[in-house]
Amino acid sequence: MKRKVKVILTAAIFTFCTAIGGCKAVESKLEPVYEALLQEDSVQEEKSVQASENQEMSTKEDLSEKESASVEDKEKETVGFTAVPAGTVTVEEANSSAGPIRLAGDKKILLTGDSRTVCLYCSQIYDEAEYPKHVFYNIDEATFTGYTNESIVVAKGGEGCSWMRAVGIPNAVSHLEEADALVIWFGVNDLHVASDYINYVNGLVQQYDIPIYYMTIGPCNGHWEQKNSEVLAFNSALTQMLDPKVTVIDAYGYIKNGLDSGLFATMDGLHYDYYTSKAIYEFMVEQVTNP
Repeated sequence: MKRKVKVILTAAIFTFCTAIGGCKAVESKLEPVYEALLQEDSVQEEKSVQASENQEMSTKEDLSEKESASVEDKEKETVGFTAVPAGTVTVEEANSSAGPIRLAGDKKILLTGDSRTVCLYCSQIYDEAEYPKHVFYNIDEATFTGYTNESIVVAKGGEGCSWMRAVGIPNAVSHLEEADALVIWFGVNDLHVASDYINYVNGLVQQYDIPIYYMTIGPCNGHWEQKNSEVLAFNSALTQMLDPKVTVIDAYGYIKNGLDSGLFATMDGLHYDYYTSKAIYEFMVEQVTNP
């Protein structure tokens, strides 16, 4: 545009120079025109630059949105059982991961219990490194219902018979249509009320048309070892007084053999470590699916 202005001015100078009294007169008369053209040219350049910047910004925003969507898609792809907080695993996510044992018709085990049951759940959805962190988070704070490949788990650390009756069993049986069995693993926190557990569970047999299993309380070691005499008394009451329709799973014997042989271990004398909890969980599933 500036070159066009110069051409115009040069032509004007040569055309009118003689008529109006020389080059200085021409320059004087054309100066306002020249300034106006330069101003117009400057405005056009500013508009052009602004349009270019707007286009560049729009392109960057589009790229940013695409990159964000791509990152979100990748995050969705990488989210699996090992990255999901306890209690948030969906039925679809649970069923998308192949497990060692599946119930007939893809139905599940209703599993309810205390912190040791939380350990079983966490052994199925976290890896060894993540397991301790999530186990103790859930033991301390969470009441949750979570899905694994084979089970629907309702559990809370530190709870006993009262919580089982008020929360654990009611929440578990709300999933009856999805399940083929009910497994209970309570007692280590209130070993002195074995009769309360037995009376309540015997009543469940009359209410629900579903196979019911009770896992005997597993042994302790370390500074919790003194509880084992009460654990044995509790388990003895279960085997003698539970309704014959309730199947007793001998978790105590299975776990004790593992602890004695060094294959199993606890984290603190009371809660079992990752590999022990995985083994107990698989033992439980095996006992229910292949009685």
